[in-house]
Amino acid sequence: MARKGITVYTLFIIVVLAISIFFIFLLLTRFSKKIPKGKEREFCLAKQRAYCLEWYSKGFDVDNKPEGYDFSECSKYGIGEPSKKTCEEII
Repeated sequence: MARKGITVYTLFIIVVLAISIFFIFLLLTRFSKKIPKGKEREFCLAKQRAYCLEWYSKGFDVDNKPEGYDFSECSKYGIGEPSKKTCEEII
């Protein structure tokens, strides 16, 4: 009788571990912030648009520019932190 109890608990532990590994894998692959290949330029343009929309919502205040936008990867596409004139053209 003791063997059946050990077997049930062993199966339970294996199932719990398998489910945990599945969810960890799902979190790492699905919610990672990877940019698909060939979409880097479009991502940079979207980032620039988001920057302009946020700055527009602040009334294009020079002292209150949006923070947290990194355009260092976008410089190879000629996309950087936009000026007020550029943002007005985008919007």
